[in-house]
Amino acid sequence: IAFYIFFKVRHDATEKIYELQSNNIMIFKNIVSDKLKEYERQLKYLAKDTDIQSLDYNRLERSITHFLDSNDFFSTIFIFDKEGKLLIPLYKNKSKGEFNLIGLNFLSNSNKEHFKTKTALKLAIEKRELIRLQWNEFERQQTYLQILLPIFAFEDQEELIGIISARVSLYSTELASLMDFFHL
Repeated sequence: IAFYIFFKVRHDATEKIYELQSNNIMIFKNIVSDKLKEYERQLKYLAKDTDIQSLDYNRLERSITHFLDSNDFFSTIFIFDKEGKLLIPLYKNKSKGEFNLIGLNFLSNSNKEHFKTKTALKLAIEKRELIRLQWNEFERQQTYLQILLPIFAFEDQEELIGIISARVSLYSTELASLMDFFHL
């Protein structure tokens, strides 16, 4: 009887621990999902900003710089016109991105280095809706979520004029603090 009680208590304790960990994982998943939805809402709001809809370089730079400074999650934002030409690349903590890419049409570019961007951009233009893609940068050992969404004209919310491509670092201070809290 002693062995039965020992194994029963051990089994029940193991099941309880498993159940608690499963609950913690589900809570963590829901919190991360809610955070991502919140940032997607912020990007949708950004896409409706008249400075963004203008596609004017100076207005884009001002609005995106402010957005990146206000949001820990985002590491880069690129704006493309509806033909796939890069209008502005901006990086978090850097005032400007790679100037040599400005004006490059990513849809007609055959450079293999830009294949993922070309594919994602083409999909976003065709679907005219928010697209999420996971990207891994093996040399930096980082994983990103790439979010692309359409920019519609101020005068006509059906007319596609461009695409916002925003990179979310899946290791940010917010996510790190959540992970520390849950001890997964």
